[in-house]
Amino acid sequence: MRTLISAAVISLACALTAQPAGFESAAGAGVKTDFKIPKAQAGLAKKAPAQDVTGSLAISRLNDTATSVIEQGAVSCARPDRQKIRYLMRSPDTGETLDISPKLMRLLCLIDAHFGGQGIMLIYAGGYRGPAQNALNIAKAASLGGGVASNSLHMYGMAADIRVPGRSFREVGEFAQSLKIGGVGYYPISSFTHVDVGRVRIWRGS
Repeated sequence: MRTLISAAVISLACALTAQPAGFESAAGAGVKTDFKIPKAQAGLAKKAPAQDVTGSLAISRLNDTATSVIEQGAVSCARPDRQKIRYLMRSPDTGETLDISPKLMRLLCLIDAHFGGQGIMLIYAGGYRGPAQNALNIAKAASLGGGVASNSLHMYGMAADIRVPGRSFREVGEFAQSLKIGGVGYYPISSFTHVDVGRVRIWRGS
């Protein structure tokens, strides 16, 4: 009986932690499985209650070395301008655009509001990545040992790699986790947080 219970527990744990096929896979995105859920969030089991988002969201894009801002703009959280969002979140090297998920924009607005409305900083190619942009990112990452998924949620306008001025990647990630809206990736070396509106999950990158 004890053996059967143990086997069931192991099976359930595997099901809960499995990555969705093709998205941010461990082999494709340099994911490390030894990352522990921050204690403050470990007991959360339910989604946070819905919150209204108002005001505007300032979006700044960092250069490819993440050392300075190269462009910026703002959009309304309550009534977002679809075309402006497409432009601000476009693939920087190729100019490819796509409609960005309204759910992702709401998530970014919630993060921004929580941290005082200072805006979010988008890592250079951390918004939408079209096929050509993603191929460029994979080629660049290959020389550094990999780290870009071949079928990332970025390619569907459902993910963003961000920083919040004056806040650590961990602070941003822990708040995003508390919302239980989607995936959260912690990138300590690169000092940014990946957020998406796919399945709820967490991981640590580089």
